[in-house]
Amino acid sequence: MYGGAGADAISVAIVIEEASRLIGAEGEGEGFKIALRTLDHTRITIAAQALGIAQGALDYALGYVRERKQFGRPIAELQGLQFMIADMAMKLEAARQLTYAAAARSDRVMAGERVDDLTFFSSACKCLASDVAMQVTTDARPAPRRLRLGERLPGRADDARRQRRQDHPDLRGDEPDPARGDGPPASQEVIVGR
Repeated sequence: MYGGAGADAISVAIVIEEASRLIGAEGEGEGFKIALRTLDHTRITIAAQALGIAQGALDYALGYVRERKQFGRPIAELQGLQFMIADMAMKLEAARQLTYAAAARSDRVMAGERVDDLTFFSSACKCLASDVAMQVTTDARPAPRRLRLGERLPGRADDARRQRRQDHPDLRGDEPDPARGDGPPASQEVIVGR
């Protein structure tokens, strides 16, 4: 038995409503389809949230590598870090453009146009943006440790730095995982594969 006392008792209430109170003009049994179509629009907002988190992490990483000096010059001049930052920026921009494409399709649907590939685009942008947010925030945080540039990372040393970290939360810290907004990326891949 899971949970505490009484957890094994399940109560089901059957509610019968008038036909005039049903959702949608299509008739009885269409509510679930309408709910699924709603997800085509909300997935895009979850993708946008993930993009914001990734952009914040990238901006923070850029500021750090430009500010931090090693051997008398900014670590931003180190080729390995340049490659890592470029990779993060390219992935972020690709996810952003896919999200814009999905949002444009959503706008067309909201204006009454029939758009057959909205489900694909909304699932694809949510999946990609969530994956990119996780990759960028994961790559942006340990970069100074990988280069053994110091024990104390920005955002952890004093109150001013703590406040700066709060201004740029990431997936590993203060923000919820946008990938879980309406199902994990694997479920979006199933939708995209259809």
